[in-house]
Amino acid sequence: MKLSLHSFLDRHCGRGAVLYGSGPSLEVALADEDAIPVDVLHCAVNETALKLDRVDYVFANDVQHWVAELPASVTLFHPRRTACGPAQCNVCAFDDAADASRLTALPESLARSGLFAGEGTINSAIQVLAIMGIEEVLCVGIDGDHAPYDRLRKRFEAHAARLGVELYFYGEEEAE
Repeated sequence: MKLSLHSFLDRHCGRGAVLYGSGPSLEVALADEDAIPVDVLHCAVNETALKLDRVDYVFANDVQHWVAELPASVTLFHPRRTACGPAQCNVCAFDDAADASRLTALPESLARSGLFAGEGTINSAIQVLAIMGIEEVLCVGIDGDHAPYDRLRKRFEAHAARLGVELYFYGEEEAE
């Protein structure tokens, strides 16, 4: 089934989410039975979804052949500009543009006009989660120890803050 971003506006207002990536903390967190809350949405970046027992939403800016393996219960979000092969899951293809004015857009405006492009799949995921009304996201496997990751993290953290989404990172202690 094909869906629009606007159909997700405030769909999960006030709920939390876990966003899974393929970074080093993923395997550690999956082995820790108490690490991941069960009463939140489970979201994945790219083919990380195939490693999870439960996933509700998948985000992929560059869709690959693996989308055919996603179960019918999942919704895949990807930019309309990327090709999506055959999929049995729900699909939401969205418009995006490297339009800096979208960096300050409210979730309702993003749902109507499309997402800000150019900051990677995690940034797209955060924008969609903000549209859904998600206020807190636990990032698992969204980590790395290299300069490109550090630059990207600063960008998506700033964008999340502008959208009112609080990010937490598995394995990092909160400042007291």
